[in-house]
Amino acid sequence: MSFHLRVEPHDPLIARDGRPFGAAEGGRMKTVDWLYPSVLAGTVRTLLGELAGLDFQRLATIQALNGLAVHGPIAARNGQLFVAPPKDCVRHPKTGMYYAARPRAFEQDQGWDLAAPGLLPVLLPDELREDFKPERPPALWSMKAAADWLGNPPGGGFSVDSGDKVDKLDTHERTHVKIEAGSGAAEEGKLFTTTGIEFPSGLHMSARVGADEIGEPLRRWSGLHSMGGERRLSRFSVEPGDAWNCPEGAAKALGGSTRIRMQLVTPAIFSAGWRPEWITRREQTGEELTLVSAAMDRWRPISGWSYVKPCGPKAVRRMVPAGSVYFFTAKSAPKALNEFWLAPVSDLPQDRRDGFGLAIWGVW
Repeated sequence: MSFHLRVEPHDPLIARDGRPFGAAEGGRMKTVDWLYPSVLAGTVRTLLGELAGLDFQRLATIQALNGLAVHGPIAARNGQLFVAPPKDCVRHPKTGMYYAARPRAFEQDQGWDLAAPGLLPVLLPDELREDFKPERPPALWSMKAAADWLGNPPGGGFSVDSGDKVDKLDTHERTHVKIEAGSGAAEEGKLFTTTGIEFPSGLHMSARVGADEIGEPLRRWSGLHSMGGERRLSRFSVEPGDAWNCPEGAAKALGGSTRIRMQLVTPAIFSAGWRPEWITRREQTGEELTLVSAAMDRWRPISGWSYVKPCGPKAVRRMVPAGSVYFFTAKSAPKALNEFWLAPVSDLPQDRRDGFGLAIWGVW
């Protein structure tokens, strides 16, 4: 059985984005909006290696640690998970209500030149044809609100209670200076700035760790460990994993529809870019699904540093951002799709073990 971790940052967390950092760029280190799964996976595997006294110079050690599934991080508060709002909805600036964007056929004399044969555009309902600028959604929705939205096929006139959202995640900026070793004084002109994610009171991160034997020391341990840039500390402890279960209402809705929606909770990596390669196979979901449409933001870059010889920077890859929604049709109503709730759907096995592409499911 897998177990779940509670990760409580003691300071704003830094996870650098892909922008250059140096004197020529103004000495500013920018952070991503939310920690990528690989940051958590690397932290947990390093912690496990230290607890077990493993030799990180041995290839067998790295392979064993990389074989452990580490899924997350997902925001959590008061025993409930919080996820990025879905990209298939807009918030009306006057009413504050959410309205669904759904796949619809083009009307007469309409079309596009996208290289996406057979796919439909995602359009707003007729009652919202007037021009307006959608209101910015909150940074996070509760899993309850996300499940209610996914279980609501029309999606019209949807609202989110104040307790079921986090309006924004603030960033915290710190200015640093280089100190001369000989004099102990600040070196002139050597200033740099770091920006970190500041967690509101009560908000922490939740993670799921596989049941492999190598992960067992962490099940019996709690304490402080560095995470992200500048070795800032977070407290790790085991917590109940009930919040990761598929809600009863969502499971019931999934069992009676052939129109399936998939929402990404963590960024996904697909070999073909934005489009999953497993669609026509039953590799991920046990069902043969046909892609109808998708709603997403532009891709995000991810790289890193490899400690496997020859060491060096990893190639930049493209991620589909969290909150992206895919619309599918199935030949028959799936019977066990709820079992894949918060399971990874990325194409490559290592990306799935690293937690890329955790997904929740609904209908449309």
